[in-house]
Amino acid sequence: MKAVILCVDDEEIILQALKRELRDAFGAFCDIELARDPSDALSIVNTLLEEGAMLPVVLADYVLPGITGVDLLQEIHRCSPATKTILLTAQINTEGIAQAVNAANLYRFIFKPWQKHDLILTVKEAIHSYHQEVAIHRKNEQLEHLNHTLQDYATTLEHKVAERTQELHHAVNTLEDANVRLTQEIVERKQAEHALQTAKKNLEALFNASADALIVTDLQGEIVDANPQAVAMFGSPREVLLGLRLHRLIHPSHTACISSFMTNAHAERFAQAELLNVRENGTPFYADMRGTLVEYNDSPHLLIVMHDSTDRKHAEEELSRAKEAAESANRAKSEFLANMSHELRTPLNAILGYAQIFQRDLALVERYGAQIDTIHRSGQHLLLMINDILDLSKIEAERLDLEICPVNLSEFLQTFVKMMQIKAQIKGIEFRYDLRQPLPHTVLVDERRLRQVLLNLIGNAIKFTESGWVALRVFALHSHETDLADQQAEQLPMTHIRFEIEDTGIGISSEELQRIFLPFHQAGDRLLRGEGTGLGLTISQRLVRLMGSEIQVHSLVGEGSRFWFDLMLPLSRDAENEPHIPLTSEFQRISGFRLMSGMHRSPVRILVADDQKANRDVLTTMLRSLTFEVSEADNGFDALHLAQMVKPDVIFLDIIMPIMDGFEFIHHIRSMPELQQTIIIVVSASVFEQNREEAVAAGGNDFLAKPVQFEALLHCLQRHLQIEWQYESNPQTTSAVTLIRFPSQFELDQLRAAASSGDLTGIETLLATLKQREASYLPFIAQIEQFLQRFEFDQILQFLPSDAERTNSWNH
Repeated sequence: MKAVILCVDDEEIILQALKRELRDAFGAFCDIELARDPSDALSIVNTLLEEGAMLPVVLADYVLPGITGVDLLQEIHRCSPATKTILLTAQINTEGIAQAVNAANLYRFIFKPWQKHDLILTVKEAIHSYHQEVAIHRKNEQLEHLNHTLQDYATTLEHKVAERTQELHHAVNTLEDANVRLTQEIVERKQAEHALQTAKKNLEALFNASADALIVTDLQGEIVDANPQAVAMFGSPREVLLGLRLHRLIHPSHTACISSFMTNAHAERFAQAELLNVRENGTPFYADMRGTLVEYNDSPHLLIVMHDSTDRKHAEEELSRAKEAAESANRAKSEFLANMSHELRTPLNAILGYAQIFQRDLALVERYGAQIDTIHRSGQHLLLMINDILDLSKIEAERLDLEICPVNLSEFLQTFVKMMQIKAQIKGIEFRYDLRQPLPHTVLVDERRLRQVLLNLIGNAIKFTESGWVALRVFALHSHETDLADQQAEQLPMTHIRFEIEDTGIGISSEELQRIFLPFHQAGDRLLRGEGTGLGLTISQRLVRLMGSEIQVHSLVGEGSRFWFDLMLPLSRDAENEPHIPLTSEFQRISGFRLMSGMHRSPVRILVADDQKANRDVLTTMLRSLTFEVSEADNGFDALHLAQMVKPDVIFLDIIMPIMDGFEFIHHIRSMPELQQTIIIVVSASVFEQNREEAVAAGGNDFLAKPVQFEALLHCLQRHLQIEWQYESNPQTTSAVTLIRFPSQFELDQLRAAASSGDLTGIETLLATLKQREASYLPFIAQIEQFLQRFEFDQILQFLPSDAERTNSWNH
């Protein structure tokens, strides 16, 4: 029967690809068996072994359900030690590879995605090595059998000689009988000698017929025998090889390696190495060498099996060079993207900064509210795209770190689900939230990155689903919980949470599934793709990998898709209390601040140091609108002198400035006793975590990324100054300040119907129409927009007057 190659992977696509490529290469003499989980694989192996079939190679994925590929290969090695095991992996994990080599006698490992040439070459060598070892094993069995036969003959002969001697002593007077017995003994001795000669001839035949080069040396390394394949490999006549020391065949650069090889063979009775050898004509070549101690001419010798591995070695070197070149190009690309992001964020700082400032000016909002909102939304969209590109460059440059913090998982999901339900409702589809069992209260996770992944996956599901439903399922797979009251525990208990998103959308073809996680790739109908960088799934997959997991996907065209990933999360004993951050809709109403306990003076003085006038103007305008006293400097040298005169409470500092940069400025400030405690906030368009760490390490108290978001600025000031924000009176209740004119009852009814159904787009369309028609409706529109920003449809319904309450005149 044919030999069998077994492939194990939980992804059907990978299995079929392996089967196709292996069948093309080895189908003539090998059957290809497939298994999707470890239990099926072990069942196949046991069946094949029971049937006496040959199992030369097993290929297994590193990540399998239930156990790892290493555990599976270890079990297969225990059942079938001769089988060559090859590990397929998408992760470079030196510790995991070392474990596989030691535990499962791993023959090779191959990175996913593999190169077909590398796969076929590796499997070919594994099959060849398997057959070699089987042949050698059989030869050893034959040799052992012959040795046993010889020992039996020798033992029999000794017994018979003893018996005959004793009989001669007892039969001195029976010479004729003794002569007969002596003749019989001579015949038996000749038979034993004949058997010994036959065994030697058989061993010599096997030695000469081996497909590999075989060399026999004494314990000092002198060659005493070589088969025809060894003669052909080195290009030297047999009589030239005999008597040479093995070191003479090894390239000088590997002299130390052959000495170590010989030492290991003597000590462990077996040694293996890949060494650089030299042919008679001076040509170097690589060879796999395996040495075993054997009995040869009644004394211990070393039998060395050699296989030319030059082609494979060159292929590995080419692969290594190609990989290094690709990584170098990738690093250059990431650096370029990071630098380009920096250059784009700098002008965006002015665009978004002024847009936020204009949104706080009621006079501008009444006249140009729609245009200001358009500028702000466009800038935010551009910033989102830049952040996507920056995230990708951070990940590829291995400079993105997760910000782990305590998160109330149920509250996080409830808030998230509420937002997604509104988005699905606008699309006219159902959003299902399936919480199968109670979740842990508080876990440690990067909340922002988890939200980013879920937003992308669910956003895509809603985007590509025209009818039916989108579902989010969150449930615990299993937990490793301990007593949370045990404050002496060295490690926090863990919980295993699965996040699963399923939809009834258009689905993804098998061809697209191979590419959906590639950068800048957008799957689906071009009419449905919309705006974006094509980086969402790429970044999501890489973020999930940083969290220690992998996004899995199953999809059928026309039936829908299912994405899922599993996270092992530590349980938190206590959640941190964050200071209050004003809601977005409250920003326009902040008119100033009140000093809390601990502040010794008023007004609060702030120094803004930035060489870009637009950046200074944006930040200065924001701060002065909050009633802070602000000074400006356009370089580090002037900022230092101004700080000595003004003695500010807070300094907002750009790092890259002429004459004196930000780091040198911080060094001088921290060396001055009167300014040592001054709060320094570094403001920069370089937003890698390394930039933040450098700023804090240099002596900065905090870091703000450009473009500066008004929310982040408020949060930063509140955290460091211990202040409480003061608000203008609510326009809805202050008749002396804001007069609200309501539109017609017909238009109010349209707004009420849209709010009742959660029709966000419908409300925005009606508000846009009112803005264009009559400027006097702007206070009414502003109030509706505040509710709309927080998705407070119930508040909109309460705010809208009934027919009896509404008048056609101005209302308070």
